[in-house]
Amino acid sequence: MKSHRMLVSCFLAGAASLAGILGTSGRGAGAGEAGVGEDLEREAVASVEESLIEEPEEGDIFKESERRWRLNFSYTCRWDDNATLEPDRMHVKDNEADWVHIFTFGANARVVEEQGHILAVGYSLYQNFYDRHDELSLHGSTGSVIYTYKHAPVVAIVPFSYSFFLLDGHRYLHFPQIQPTLLWQQTDRLVGMFQGTYRALNYIRNRPVNGFVDENRSADQYTLGYEQWILIQPEKNHRVQVGLDLIYEETKDPVWSYRGLRAHAEYKVALPFDMQGELGFAWEPRVYMHHNPLYVHSGSGIPIRQRDRRFSYNVVLGRPFNLWKFKLLVSVNYRYIDNQSNAEPEDYSKHYIGLTVGGSF
Repeated sequence: MKSHRMLVSCFLAGAASLAGILGTSGRGAGAGEAGVGEDLEREAVASVEESLIEEPEEGDIFKESERRWRLNFSYTCRWDDNATLEPDRMHVKDNEADWVHIFTFGANARVVEEQGHILAVGYSLYQNFYDRHDELSLHGSTGSVIYTYKHAPVVAIVPFSYSFFLLDGHRYLHFPQIQPTLLWQQTDRLVGMFQGTYRALNYIRNRPVNGFVDENRSADQYTLGYEQWILIQPEKNHRVQVGLDLIYEETKDPVWSYRGLRAHAEYKVALPFDMQGELGFAWEPRVYMHHNPLYVHSGSGIPIRQRDRRFSYNVVLGRPFNLWKFKLLVSVNYRYIDNQSNAEPEDYSKHYIGLTVGGSF
């Protein structure tokens, strides 16, 4: 059956840098987003992507970090108004609110720097805890190797990672991932990013919750996208970002294979008192490729071919602090997700609000 997944916090501190073009912000509200009950997979994948691909705050893709190594951490306390929502409502009650505590830690180092060629290695840890739903606790670790080549006006990055996740202390998911990325400095105010992703999602059969056979959702996932940055005031991180991703997922059980796309936009602005604000929106339609016997028409009982439209709205307010060589970011995030589907168990909406404290050294 379909895997069960959760939300991810908007801010997950990076664990492995892009070898010198790091900032303290992630790719934006879209990249770090993880879906509601549709998948724990989204949370696992998002935690990995945030640790690998991270944009420079001032839009300078050639800026180098002074230190060859970096440590990161974050803590998020989040209230989720529908923490237990899952696709199959015959097994789990939905609309149960809960508090979630999320911890991340990471370390990375540049081991080679030679005439524009950079090789970095990294390792990161992820852990969440629920106040009342221990069965949803997710723990993961990721090792990564990142090759970067800089030659104006482009920066080419090839990150490879391998991740392993436990659910409630039991083996749940592991996957290798490669994500070649090309950053293009078009003008002083414009930066383009081309990105492709391949990941092999391998679910493990012995999940102890509700007897679900998650192995059937093992999949090869392909994504190809472009994102445009419009730098209004680069020195203040005042920018607009818009992007489009094409997504194809081929699963072990064909009923879960789908084609989709994801369009997203973010607006970031500097505010008084050194505050930073961000507004984000994403639209993600999906069309599944086969009729699913789990979802049937209420009258005829005939299996339907699932179609989803997912809307996500995000607001972030934060303030950075510089303490000697230590960078700290405190932020508050609100998100609303509306997943519209012709499959009744997949038709839902959800809110969450979180407080994050993250830092790097």
